[in-house]
Amino acid sequence: MIFKRTLCVVLSILVSISIPSITYAGNDESTERILLSSLSPQEAIEKIQTMGVNIPQNFLEKQSLGEFIIGIFRAIEADSEWCNPFNIEETYNFVEDVRIAVLNYYNQSNNYKLISKNILEMNSTSSTTSLLYSTVIEFNNSLLNARQNCYGYAIGKYEKLQPGYTMGYNYSTDASIITYAGAVAYDLRNLGYSDATYSSTKPTTIPSGKHLIAIRKSDWDFHLMKYNNSRWEHKPGLQLPMYFFSQNLTSGKWTNEGYGKPSSDMRFYYSNIYNAPTTEYNSQIYYIIY
Repeated sequence: MIFKRTLCVVLSILVSISIPSITYAGNDESTERILLSSLSPQEAIEKIQTMGVNIPQNFLEKQSLGEFIIGIFRAIEADSEWCNPFNIEETYNFVEDVRIAVLNYYNQSNNYKLISKNILEMNSTSSTTSLLYSTVIEFNNSLLNARQNCYGYAIGKYEKLQPGYTMGYNYSTDASIITYAGAVAYDLRNLGYSDATYSSTKPTTIPSGKHLIAIRKSDWDFHLMKYNNSRWEHKPGLQLPMYFFSQNLTSGKWTNEGYGKPSSDMRFYYSNIYNAPTTEYNSQIYYIIY
């Protein structure tokens, strides 16, 4: 009997040591919560289901789902003002559902108070304020600029656009990179650039009067960059525009890390918010000339 009691005590201590937790200030009293980003990939999937988040069937079929969810946990725990940078509608909506569930889990309201003063220390990979692969072009407090995503920025439209939008298409995460590249080319043709072409081979020259953009995908999203004044520029979601650190698009990672977040009324930017990367675009790159 004494042995059993001793074993239970030891196991209890080991569990408390191995599972990180935080104490947050609830409405009535302090409550201890397990740190969501400390869960295993499978536990993370099961956790958001118990939290009421609906997972699309095609997401459940992705091997990277658990790690993706943990990345979202980590980003929100590091900064509850983290800006959702995703372009594909089904991903954006899923991440927003996860965000609400996470804030509710930590008993946070929509005013984005810090979850815990210790969170940044516990998630050091998300606490850095140094962009790894890009630099902010400038602080642009334009309302028009705030409404652009990467696609709108790449082609000079002040909107959040989806490839294929001129034809009423809205592709899922499962569509191939060549499908997305072709949809962008068709959009451009519908916008009056009748000779828009796309290829996985980087052009050696850009014909006079033409524009060059590039597109790439991850399991969860797409991203575009544009070539301007001998530099590659891009805009992750609704964040601030940035320069890619290299002229060679294959020499560094494409991620959705960024700075800034538009206010809810789209009147100004919060410019000092670092948004940790939550996906890497690693498909083949397609180049589009128009």
